[in-house]
Formats: sequence, structure tokens, C-alpha cells
Amino acid sequence: MLLLLVMAASCAPQASPTAALPDLPTGMLAVYQTPTASQTPTPLAALSSTPIPEPSPTPRSHVIARGEDLGGIAYRYGVSVAAILEANPGVDPRLLVVGASLVIPPSAQGEAVEEGILPSPTPVALRVGRVNCLRSAEGGAWCFAMLRNPGDQAVEGVSALMTVQAGVGGEVRSQSAELPLNRLPAGGRLPLAAYFPPPWEVDGSVSVSVRSALPVGGGRRYTEVRLNNERVTISQDGLSAQVEGELEVGEGGANTLWVALVALDANGRVVGVRRWENETALAGGGKTAFRGMVYSLGRRIHRVIWEMEARP
Repeated sequence: MLLLLVMAASCAPQASPTAALPDLPTGMLAVYQTPTASQTPTPLAALSSTPIPEPSPTPRSHVIARGEDLGGIAYRYGVSVAAILEANPGVDPRLLVVGASLVIPPSAQGEAVEEGILPSPTPVALRVGRVNCLRSAEGGAWCFAMLRNPGDQAVEGVSALMTVQAGVGGEVRSQSAELPLNRLPAGGRLPLAAYFPPPWEVDGSVSVSVRSALPVGGGRRYTEVRLNNERVTISQDGLSAQVEGELEVGEGGANTLWVALVALDANGRVVGVRRWENETALAGGGKTAFRGMVYSLGRRIHRVIWEMEARP
């Protein structure tokens, strides 16, 4: 019996000893709890100190209208002709297609001129004729374009820009174009003139854009003047012409008296311009003899036209 009890005890499963657990500090189990979300949002400034970049200017588009040129379009949006050509590869500035769309790059000035509004008022619809460029002796060129005032009000302060491109994709240059007189009378015409220093490219294209033209306001800033008994003599070679007559000023007199002589070829293109000046004061109704010469820079002179200006 004793032997059987010993054997039974050796076959019974043995219980593993249990280690004594130390006393845990109060609150130690809190590390296993899910933390409660905060109700206060974290400011964005605490997440990043890098400022958000502002969007870059977006290019615009312009639909070419009849009578427009790249010079006028460029001025309208405050960009250069070269910038428009760079943004529109393949566009021939001499063959703009009416109805075609041009990509207009952002203006270097930050804000472009508002659509349809020029920086300087142009209340009178002036008409610009074809440009005629004539090479000068030193290798540059004089470019002329007849400007007409079809309205019933005289204008002054006329300024324009002539832009030349030397061939397709060539250098683009611009020069201010001026009238020989300050005032362009209603129904009158005078040539815009601009000089381009050498070198001059024969195959260059020229565009003209009128930048400003202000109506002549009230007051007596101009005096009426007329040329009486005028005589025009063209030289045998056709390269010079002389205009003679008698100038008569109206009421108010004139301290300054100018006459612009314009030489035209057989096709009506401007080939020469010259301004005659008289700084001698004339009383109202006063008269003075006039003799002026104009010379051609190109073809033979076919006829001569003139405009006059007198200021008290």
C-alpha cells in the first residue's frame, strides 16, 4: 500500500510555483487607457512656418479684330511686341488673321490696361494710313504715316508709337512718332514721323498705334490763320518743292506761327516733311510773306499739302 501511494503521487501533475506580484503604485494602469481627443484645434501656424505662395499671373487671350496690329495690341495690354511673339510662336506679325486668338503674357507692370480702355483718352477716332519708310543717308530710316482727323473737332496732344520688326522673328524696336504741329484740325491730316537709327532692315514691318489725342478745349489758345495767293513750284528732278504765299492771322494775333509742308509722291505716300516757323508777333489781321521749302527723301514729289498753326 505504501508503495502504491508513492507511485500515485509521482504520476500526478505538478503545480508550477506562483511568483509573488509586487504592489503596484496607484494610477499605474492609466498608461493603458485611450487618451481623450482635445476639443481645441491646433493653429495652422504651428504646423508650418512656410508662407503659401500667391498664384502667378494668368496669361490672357485676345481675338484679333479688323485693323489691329501687334503694336497696338501690345500697348493695350501693357506688354511688348517681343513678349507677344514669344508667347505665340509661328505668328507672322505682318499677316495677322482676323478672328484668330493670341495668347497675351502677363504684363511686366503687374496690371494690364483694362480691356478697351487706353491710359490716355482718345475721344476722336483718328485714322492712320499706310506707313512709308525711307532710308536715310547714314543708314537709318524715316518712317511716315498720314494721320487723318475725320471728326468735327480739332485735337491736340497727339502721340503715337511706331514699332518695327526686322523680319520674321527679328529684332523689335519702337520709336515715338510725332506730328509736325501741336494741333490737328477737324477734317485735317498730318503725317506722323519717327526716325529709326541704323542699321535699318529693308524687309522689316512697321506698325503704328495712336496713344493719345485730346480734344481742343475752350479758350483762345489758337488763332485762325490762312494762306493767301499760294504758289507751288516743284523742281525738275522732283526732289524739292517750294510753297509761297501770304499768311494772314485772325483776331487775337499770333506770337507763334507754324506751317507744316508735306510732300507726297504719285501714290499719295509721304516722302518729306518740313516745318516753317515764324517767331515774329503779328497783330490780329496781320499779314506776313511766306516761302517754304520741302525735300523728298525718296521718290519724286508729285504734290504738296500743308497745315498751319498760330498761337497768341
